[in-house]
Amino acid sequence: MSEPIPIPPAQRWRDFRQRVLPGTVFAAVLVLLAALWREQLAAPVMVGQAEALTVNVGATQAGTLGGLTVTRFQQVRAGETLGHVIVADARLIAASLAVIRAEIDALRAGAGDRPLAAQQRNAMEYIRLRLDWMRQRAALASAQVNLQLAEAEVTRAEALFQERVVAQTELDLARATRDAHRREIEELQRLVTEGEAGMKSLSPEADGDLTLVTDEALRAAIAVEEANLRLAEAQLSPVPLIAPVDGMVTTVWHRSGEAVAAGAPVVTVAAERPTRIVAYMRQPAGLEPKVGTSVLVRSRANQRLSARSSVAGVGVQLEPLPAALLSSPRFFQTNAELGLPVNIPVPPELRLRPGEVVDVLLAPGGE
Repeated sequence: MSEPIPIPPAQRWRDFRQRVLPGTVFAAVLVLLAALWREQLAAPVMVGQAEALTVNVGATQAGTLGGLTVTRFQQVRAGETLGHVIVADARLIAASLAVIRAEIDALRAGAGDRPLAAQQRNAMEYIRLRLDWMRQRAALASAQVNLQLAEAEVTRAEALFQERVVAQTELDLARATRDAHRREIEELQRLVTEGEAGMKSLSPEADGDLTLVTDEALRAAIAVEEANLRLAEAQLSPVPLIAPVDGMVTTVWHRSGEAVAAGAPVVTVAAERPTRIVAYMRQPAGLEPKVGTSVLVRSRANQRLSARSSVAGVGVQLEPLPAALLSSPRFFQTNAELGLPVNIPVPPELRLRPGEVVDVLLAPGGE
């Protein structure tokens, strides 16, 4: 019996490529496509968006914005002061303080001309010290008004200097005026502190006892001027703008020196992390989500990360889908696409950004 003719290896490899390899490659591609479809391309039951917590920091009263210290993309912390609003017109306050100072001077001059009984001398000495102290407080309040105006002028000059509208000398003059008012305030604050200490050093029976002064008109006038001075000092106190949450400044609506209305936003702060995912179940809904239903949240990033969560709440009515969640733009469709909103907590494993779009699938096993 003759021996079979040996087949060369090249012929065997050619036969394998033509007969076996195509079928093997086709089967492997089918398995790979099935895996990709199951893991990456499976149609989501719901589409959702990581809800961004955005807050507007606004003025509770109308006034002038001053000392805004933040810019866009700046990180802020809850409780941090972002600026302040001057709720009173600085020029009107300055005029009111000028009237108060004049009336205090008149009271002080009149008190020195009155005949005094022996038991009233300590009380009148206290009155004179108190009027001097009130006059120093009025001067301090006037200096604070001038400082606010000077700071607003410096802010305006710095902005114009950046745009090459004003010269360096004008900016230097504005800064020098501001610094001079600061030094004046420091000196007046020292005088006010010393005046208060001088009043407290009087004898206990005369300290603050205006009843020892028999002149009713003088007592009433001092009380009125004290009330007017406290009112002016309260109006000078700016209203601070406080950041309510940790986050980043996304929008600055007004600049220092601008007038703002009550309730108008000044700065918008966005939280660094989303608090929840709001997903929408489109119609027709094959499955009805319920509270406690297990879901699989899958991001649309390059790595397609996923994590499990559960339904925390289900809406009671269909709502229009946000534009970011629409599958495709529909230029000629007038009716909005509706969906049932579902509240899903953000899985801690996923580092989602506020506003990021995710896919949500109802996990096998249901609840």
